[in-house]
Amino acid sequence: MHPDKMTNKKVAIWGMGQEGRSVFARLKNNPLEELLCVDDSCSGHNMISTEQMKDKIEKGNLDVIIKSPGISLYDPIIDLARKRGVQVTSMTNMWIEEHGQAKVVAVTGTKGKSTTAKLIHFLLKKAGIDAALGGNVGIPLYDLNPGHALYIIEMSSYQLADFAGYVDVVVFLDLFPEHAVWHRTHAQYYQDKTSLLARARKAVIISGAVLKEYGHLINAGVQVTCHDAMEGFHVRDNDLYCGNTRVTPAHSTLKGRHNLRNLAAACSALSVLGVDPTGYLDGMAEFVPLPHRLQEVAELDGVLFVDDTLSTIPQSTVQAVAIYYPRTMSLILGGTDRRQDYAWLATALMPYQDRIKSIHAIPDNGERIIREFRAAHYAGDMSFVPDLETAVKASRASLTEGGVVLFSPAAPRGQRFENSDARGMLFAQLATMQPANQPTKTGNHLFSQSLKNRI
Repeated sequence: MHPDKMTNKKVAIWGMGQEGRSVFARLKNNPLEELLCVDDSCSGHNMISTEQMKDKIEKGNLDVIIKSPGISLYDPIIDLARKRGVQVTSMTNMWIEEHGQAKVVAVTGTKGKSTTAKLIHFLLKKAGIDAALGGNVGIPLYDLNPGHALYIIEMSSYQLADFAGYVDVVVFLDLFPEHAVWHRTHAQYYQDKTSLLARARKAVIISGAVLKEYGHLINAGVQVTCHDAMEGFHVRDNDLYCGNTRVTPAHSTLKGRHNLRNLAAACSALSVLGVDPTGYLDGMAEFVPLPHRLQEVAELDGVLFVDDTLSTIPQSTVQAVAIYYPRTMSLILGGTDRRQDYAWLATALMPYQDRIKSIHAIPDNGERIIREFRAAHYAGDMSFVPDLETAVKASRASLTEGGVVLFSPAAPRGQRFENSDARGMLFAQLATMQPANQPTKTGNHLFSQSLKNRI
C-alpha cells in the first residue's frame, strides 16, 4: 500500500521495533487523520496496547494496520481486522509500491540469505555498482537513501507471507522446515516462502532441488539459473567453480562448504546482472562475515569458543560441527521450540560423535532435545542445564585437553533473550571470563574490544 493512499486515514503501526520506528519516521509528517503506535511494552504519545487496537478495530475506528514482521500474519487480530475492512500491509509492501521503478534483487532461503545478500552487495560495490543493501539483514528499507542504481533486499518468510510486489531478480537458496509457530505449520511456511518465485520479473537464481519441486511457480519468460549447475557457478570438491574453471578465492573470511554455496549463488546473481564476478573474488579477504555465525570469539588455554547463535536449525548445526571436525568439541544446543526434528539432528551428528565430548542443552527446549537424542539412540554424553552460563562452564570443564566450545543451538534465542545479538554477546562474554579459582593466563582473545563494550 502506497503511503499516499493513507491520506486522512486512521493508521496503526503494530510493533515498534526497528522497522516500526522507520515506518513512523516515514509517515509522521503525512496528512493522516491519526497515526498510532501499537506496542504492549511502551507508553507515551500516540502509543496504545494491542488490546486497545483490537477495541478500535471492533468499533470501526481504524483504517490501516502496518504490521511488523514479528507479528504473525495468522494472528486472530489480523483475521478480525480484515473482516472489519481494515487494510493490513507491511513496510516491505509500502516501500516496493512507493519505489516501483527501483531495480531490486530479493534474496531468501531458510539459511544463508543474510550472507548471500551481503556477498552480492560486497561484490557489486567492488565492481563499482551503486548498490544498497537492506531488509531482513537489519537495515529497514525506509532507512535506505532513494535513487540507488540497485537494491539488494533480504526477505524473510515473515515478510513474504503477504508480499504483493514484484522484483527484478529472485535469489532463492535452500529450503528446510522452520518457523512453524509463526506460520502455524511447516507446509504453510513452505508456501509463504516459495511465493517469492512468482514475484520475479526477469530472473530467478535457484538450486536444482528447489527448482524441481517449485519451478512451476516461476512465471513464463523469466530467466532461470541454477546456482549448483555444472555449467555455471557451483561448488565441487569443496571448491568454487565457474563451469570447469576453479575460481575459489585465494583468501576468504568465509568458513565452510555451505558458504561456498552462498558465494556461488551470489556470483550467479552478478552474472545475471551482467557483471563478471570472477575479477573481484580476490577481494574476499576484505569481506566481513555476519556476527554470531561461526564467529571465533576467544581462545583460552587451548579452548576455542565459537559463537554460532544464528544457527537456528539442525541443518546449520551439522554444518558447523563438520567445519571443526576432527577437533574435540563440546556442543551447546537449545532455545525457542519451533518443532524442529532433533531426532534427525542426533542421527546426523553420529558420524562426528567420536569427537563430540559432551552436549549441553539449555531452555526453552533443551529437555526435548535430550529426549529426542536418546530416542534416536545417540550414545554420547548429554545433559540438560538451566542456562547458558552453566552450559559454557560445563563445556569448558569437559575439554580437559583443549578443543572447541561450539554454541550452535539449532534453535532461536529463547524467552530469556531480547534478540539473537543478546544471546551471542552473552556467550562471548562468558567465553572471555577466566574460570573461578584459576590464575589468569594470557590467552588469544579473538573477541574484539568494540564488541566487549556493547555487552
